[in-house]
Amino acid sequence: MFKDYPDVVTVEHLQEMLGICRKNAYLLVKQNKIHSA
Repeated sequence: MFKDYPDVVTVEHLQEMLGICRKNAYLLVKQNKIHSA
């Protein structure tokens, strides 16, 4: 499904992958629903 994306993605990639806005992408990271390094 996400084979065209690298193993580690940027917020911009996350937005594209999930079809969400920047605010929601950062919210997912902040809520630990998406793991970040």
